[in-house]
Amino acid sequence: MHFSKRIKVILTLLLIALTGLNCCDSYKDKKTENEIIVYAAASLADALHTISGVYQNSSDSKIVFNFSGSGTLAQQLVASPKADIFISANTFWMDKLDEHDLITPQSRIQILKNKLVIIAHKDSSFRIEHASDLAQTNNEFFALGHPDFVPAGSYAKQWLEAAGSPHSSLWQFVSSKASYATDARSVLHQVIANRRLIGFVYKTDYMSRATDLQLLYEIESQKTSPIIYSAARLNRSQNLEEAKKFLDFLRSPSARSVFEEHGFMIANPTNQSS
Repeated sequence: MHFSKRIKVILTLLLIALTGLNCCDSYKDKKTENEIIVYAAASLADALHTISGVYQNSSDSKIVFNFSGSGTLAQQLVASPKADIFISANTFWMDKLDEHDLITPQSRIQILKNKLVIIAHKDSSFRIEHASDLAQTNNEFFALGHPDFVPAGSYAKQWLEAAGSPHSSLWQFVSSKASYATDARSVLHQVIANRRLIGFVYKTDYMSRATDLQLLYEIESQKTSPIIYSAARLNRSQNLEEAKKFLDFLRSPSARSVFEEHGFMIANPTNQSS
């Protein structure tokens, strides 16, 4: 990546982080006794909005979400840990919060699994049967989450580094034409808006806008690190009991049903207090 392009990426991500911190300040000012603030990976937005609606129908609690890339959220929490629950699209960023002693280790659980896919605009003519076909496509850019901050981008980079030839990885080719996004959902919007793009997203993201997109390739699960979503309560939660109740609800049959309707797979529910 050219130096100027790298600077633009860094400035964009910093702006998002600062915006998130301002958002957190407004949460704190408005927080009520039964309000639960959840920082969650953007790919969970549709499912969690539905689940929170079900939960709030039988609870006095109000669920307030902050959705973004897991890395951006984790950095916001390290700077100002004002949330009650964190849900990350990988274990790396949850580990970072654990290293800063920001989560309750006993509350940490694996809740969901996902898959990575390659997509294009519904009217595109791209065809991918093998990983190597990526190097032959005549697309303008590859849209993906920035691998330093967005788990979906990190998983894509990992797969691309392993998928190339012994002399040249596909990552070198893709990164030279990369259009980085701040989260996996933003990749969807890029691809829907431009039929010359190819994007890397979670399968659940593709399913949310399948009528506008074309599924080009589904990446084998064994070709990347397991795509695991983990959740935990934050130590400085102002509402630990209510946070615990909502976290427990995320493992209930009704919540699991919603997650599965959105294409997620249920992970091992055992605690992960590493």
